[in-house]
Amino acid sequence: MVSGVGMKIRIVGIPGSGKTWLAARLGVALGMHPVGLDDLFWHNGPGAYNRKRDAAGRQALLEAALAGESWLAEGMDADWSAASLVAADVVIWLRIGVLTSSWRLARRFVRRKAGIEESTYDEKLYSLLVTMWGNLWGKLRGVQPDLPGGAHVIVLENQKEVGRFLSAHVAAGVQCLICRKASERR
Repeated sequence: MVSGVGMKIRIVGIPGSGKTWLAARLGVALGMHPVGLDDLFWHNGPGAYNRKRDAAGRQALLEAALAGESWLAEGMDADWSAASLVAADVVIWLRIGVLTSSWRLARRFVRRKAGIEESTYDEKLYSLLVTMWGNLWGKLRGVQPDLPGGAHVIVLENQKEVGRFLSAHVAAGVQCLICRKASERR
């Protein structure tokens, strides 16, 4: 296993791009616990599903998550989480196509409703459709994340590239690109 000590990694992408999936695999490979920014944004405790946390609460959670010398965070690019992009040594941008992400969102929705896949919140069909429309509208407008100049940015555009990235840079015992970029930035 490659050590994730001293690395600050941020994964961005549209809903359904595979941020959580990639973060889980990188976390295992690097010995890091991924932080899902959705979990900081939404208050999904019993009786509080789909309720936004207040700005101070989520900011405190974000600051706590970024306080360590190493972290791996995944989530959409948003104003409230901009500090994670600025502080990152490496930003991995999953620029996955709208059709792929829409398929993944629909599949995840059905799997959760059927009880095949766990969910931390009660997703509604309307929310799914709004998210899919937002992905398409953003793509049509050319929306992209506001990436800082200091971080090394890795752009992955499809599942093959993601697979190659994982194979090439996180193989057991191999010093990975992420590790080198993190040490160069310090």
